[in-house]
Amino acid sequence: MGCGGANKCSAMTSCEQAFACFNEGQVDLDRDGDGIPCEALCNN
Repeated sequence: MGCGGANKCSAMTSCEQAFACFNEGQVDLDRDGDGIPCEALCNN
C-alpha cells in the first residue's frame, strides 16, 4: 500500500498507510519522534 496522497493522520485508514507516508518523507506524522507515525492508528 502506498501513501495515497494523505498528508495527515486523520485522513489515513491504517497503520500501514501511515508508515508508507512516513517512509515517503512525511516525518511530521511522528509527533513524538519515536519512529512510529500516527500513534492512534499504530498503537492499539
